[in-house]
This record gives sequence, structure tokens and C-alpha cells, in this order.
Amino acid sequence: MSHLTPLLETRTLSVADIQCHAPRGGGGPERGGEVAHLTMLRRGSFAYHLGQRRHVADPATALFHCAPHSYRISHPLDGGDCCTVISCADVLAEEVFGMHAVRGQRPEFAVDSCTHLAHLAIWRTLRAGVPEPLTVEECTLELVGHLRHVPPVRIRPGPAQRRLRRQMDDARCLLAERLDANIAIDSLARTLNLSAFHLMRSFRAHTGSTLRGYRRRLRVAAALEALAAGHDDLTRLALDLGFASHSHMDAAFRRELGETPTNARQYLARAGKEKSRRFVQAMRTWPR
Repeated sequence: MSHLTPLLETRTLSVADIQCHAPRGGGGPERGGEVAHLTMLRRGSFAYHLGQRRHVADPATALFHCAPHSYRISHPLDGGDCCTVISCADVLAEEVFGMHAVRGQRPEFAVDSCTHLAHLAIWRTLRAGVPEPLTVEECTLELVGHLRHVPPVRIRPGPAQRRLRRQMDDARCLLAERLDANIAIDSLARTLNLSAFHLMRSFRAHTGSTLRGYRRRLRVAAALEALAAGHDDLTRLALDLGFASHSHMDAAFRRELGETPTNARQYLARAGKEKSRRFVQAMRTWPR
């Protein structure tokens, strides 16, 4: 169902590429005994079940697994997922990923568009051939360090709050599944058995983003993944992802990244070719 490709292995950390082809479905077998790791998605979605809690990963939300805990994986959408897994030794986990993550208080990390772009640049560079380990380790740790500065999602106890969190995660899945559609908030709310106003307020409280802002971030993430894969028809790409036009996608990129899709494509192409010291310089020129 899945294929793992090691990209980097050092005494400090490891990076792996996972291509998963699992169909939509419920939780798999219990997993455990793994080192601390952060999973960042390039495409698709999966759910991480930790006891009674479910956490959903997508290109706008990374998930952290802490070694002492066991978990199950399910897939809320068709099409599987592609992700990058960053792992480190347990003795370094708290220092690298943060105290709240290692203590189980922070499984979710919000991923903005600039961070997603940096993630894709590191992935492309490692796929093209590992540069000097010191340089790629430094850039990978800087990427994790940036995620640590994002305020954690507050996890409130109680069945009512767990039910509301699940509804908000379902809203995220619906946005990701129908990325190319212009969904009305009333239609989304009815699907979730909520009022439109309650959905709007709860989604922002849960994710720190508006519904339209989250969808825009998912669309830009999907566009960046396509550009990293070599897609060069920007007008076709814009329409396929639900943007009204090329200029609409251009405006979304400028809002999320401060740059155009063309510049993003050039940056990703350059990141896939840089070596050694030039790699660090390329990674630091953008995002900013």
C-alpha cells in the first residue's frame, strides 16, 4: 500500500519520502515503538488516531508522533497521500520538535504556504541527490524550527469538544476533497449538521484561519506540488484547482507567498539543482 524511500540519514536526523496508495477507509493496525517524527504532506490527507483523539493531516497541517505513544492511521479521502517524514533520535526530540510536542500536547503544526514551499525545495533537493549533510541538516532543522513558532492548537477535554474538533477536521477534509469546487458555506454547514455561523466561528477557533483562507492555502499548496513536479501550463493548472483564472491564482500566490507562480516555479527548479554551500544560499533567498 505504501512505498518508503530514504532521502537522508545522519546521526542528527533522517528524512524519508513516503508514497501511500491506501484507499479511503478506517484505521489500520496499531503502530508503536517508532522514533519521534514529523510528517509533512505534499498531497492528499490521512488521519492519526491517538486513543480517542483523531488528528487530520493535509498540506496545511503537519502531524507529530511522539515515541512513547501508539497510534493508528486511516484515510478520509481517496487517492492516498505523499509525504515527507522528518525523524530524530529520542534524546534530541524535545530540543528539535519542542517540549509540548514530545509531551503529547501538540500533535498538530500549521503549515503556511512559505513553509510548504521550503519543504518542497528540501524534498526536491534530496530527491535530486544529497548535498553535503551539514547543509541539508541545517535547512531541515530551520524548517522544523519555523513550525515551532506557530501557536499550538489548544486541545480542550470533553466529548462535546471532541465532537466539534471532529466536525472541523471533517470540514478540512471536505475542502481538500472538493478543492476545485466553489462550495457555499451553507452547503458545507448542512453536511456537518451545523449552522453556517457556528461553522465559521468554530473553524477559525480550531485552525486559526477562515474557511476561504484555508481553502486558498490548500489550493496554493496543490499548485506548488504540481510546479515541483514540472507542471508548466499555469492557466490550465489554475482552472484545475478551482481558481477562476490565471490572474486569480496569481493573486492567491501573492497573498500567500508575496511572489508569483512563475517565480515559485523558478525557485523550485533552482532548489533541485543546487549543491553544497549554494544549497543553503538558495534556501535562504526565499521564502522570507
